[in-house]
Amino acid sequence: LKRIWPDFTTTILDTGVGEDVRYISMDERIYWSDGVGKTGVIDNGLPRTWGIEVPAISSVTATAGTLTAGTYGVVITHERSDGQESGAGISQAVTVADGGGFTVTWAAPSDSSIERVNIYVSDQNSTTLYKVGSTPASTATYTYSGGVLGRTLDTQWLEPPQACSNITDFRGRIYMSVGEYVFASTVFGYELYDLRDYHAID
Repeated sequence: LKRIWPDFTTTILDTGVGEDVRYISMDERIYWSDGVGKTGVIDNGLPRTWGIEVPAISSVTATAGTLTAGTYGVVITHERSDGQESGAGISQAVTVADGGGFTVTWAAPSDSSIERVNIYVSDQNSTTLYKVGSTPASTATYTYSGGVLGRTLDTQWLEPPQACSNITDFRGRIYMSVGEYVFASTVFGYELYDLRDYHAID
């Protein structure tokens, strides 16, 4: 995949791209896929990933704190330098004693554009997740001992798109086909897809 300049020189944007590339231009960005295994975005003339992979927690261990005894859920998300936040998977449960807390650890992201890790925690014996902190991704650890709960997590179960063979847009969503299935992004959230939600093409 190359960018052609006015003097007909070229710059390589990506390699190993299939021959049948489909793309769509939205908000001065180009979203593309080769339908085989590659997706990407051209943003301000530079290549980057289309969406952010859902991060995984390495461990959650009980520590001292001010929490009430019970079971708490915890997940993390990645945040890119432009403010785009990743999706999140199933929360990990940790049981703490009265006056306890817990420490979360994760592997440093391989994507250099990931600047921060956001931490979301549920209330005692609940499933709704709230943002409780944000830290540089390289820190790789965060300890929660209690405090004010922030905004609710709104990207759980969302993921980046799969490689697709057709792309179009309609009413603020990017639609794509993967085999016999059609997936839609969230409204104006072109890098987040609920892959559990699809339409089968007969």
